[in-house]
Amino acid sequence: MEQSRIKIVSILFLFMQMSNASAQQVYTYVERMPYATYNVDSFIAKNLQYPETAKKNDIEGRLSVRLTITETGSIDSAVVVGKRIGAGTEEEAIRIAKLMPPWQPAIVKGKPVRSYYVVPVIFRLHNSY
Repeated sequence: MEQSRIKIVSILFLFMQMSNASAQQVYTYVERMPYATYNVDSFIAKNLQYPETAKKNDIEGRLSVRLTITETGSIDSAVVVGKRIGAGTEEEAIRIAKLMPPWQPAIVKGKPVRSYYVVPVIFRLHNSY
């Protein structure tokens, strides 16, 4: 009797973990991509605080920030992917991403889902581009 109870509890625990994992699935392929209802480039330009170390060392460049956008449109996480330029730029790019207002979430089978979206953050001291 005790072994049956342990098996049932184990199966329920496993099922709950599987249900939670699927609820947290992040889609990379979706029917409709997430999108901002505001100009993301303008938001970044307005809120970017150029890191002092990057200014002193004349560091410029482009970072790619991968956002995880929830099914409600909020930004759950932000990480720099790909090439890095250092001097505090990665931290600033993530700070800016976390400040962003909610987006419209991605859609799969007619329902909002968690998804990834990559946003460029450009650090430019000079208007030479």
